[in-house]
Amino acid sequence: MSVTANIQQLEIGDRVEELLKRVDGDWGAKTTYTRDLKDLDIGWRSERTTEWFLKHYRVSRWLSQVTPERTLSALSVQGKPGYGKTTLCATLIEHIQTCYTNYPSHDSVAVVYFFFDRQRQTNSSAMAALRAMPTQLLHIFRKDDAIVDIITLLWDQNKSGQVTASTSEIVSAICLLSSRVSKLFMAIDGADECQDHEGLFDYLKEISQYSNSVSVAFFSRPTLAILQDLKFHASTS
Repeated sequence: MSVTANIQQLEIGDRVEELLKRVDGDWGAKTTYTRDLKDLDIGWRSERTTEWFLKHYRVSRWLSQVTPERTLSALSVQGKPGYGKTTLCATLIEHIQTCYTNYPSHDSVAVVYFFFDRQRQTNSSAMAALRAMPTQLLHIFRKDDAIVDIITLLWDQNKSGQVTASTSEIVSAICLLSSRVSKLFMAIDGADECQDHEGLFDYLKEISQYSNSVSVAFFSRPTLAILQDLKFHASTS
């Protein structure tokens, strides 16, 4: 590799790192989506404890379903407290990361996630979940010049005068970014703990209108009613 090419790579790397700091920090409102999957105390589980879930016909159909453009495919996984919903959510995330996003044939497939927590006020609103998504997508596609350009453009055009991005700016960012991938998976745990879950559903429907294919898995208590126009797949509860 030439010296010039090396310099260009370093410059691109510096640009991405600076952008990540901005998005992770002020622009992304320092959301705590990055609750490490390893911190969920699920490392003790054996494959047998969760393999039934991944083999469930509704889950496997949801994973393999090729949805029409501008269509949202929703999977509802419901259970009472203590039934292991968070473990199943983490299992699904890890499965998608392993089987769909680590191979060249799936280089435009992404999975983003969020864990709602009513005890942490910053993690209980629909916008908290949405703010986490551009950050994750930038981390995933940090080597994709087009996606880095989109984030840079959105950052530079932030004319709202606010320290953090507005709702419309965040939704616009997700719409633009999701249109760049062939398949976007979302896993949302504790959806019933979202303060404004109806607003969350509305935002997700809006995002799906500008995306190639969006599939969302909601993990919640049975008290949450998934809107009928979102419920493409029946509950696995």
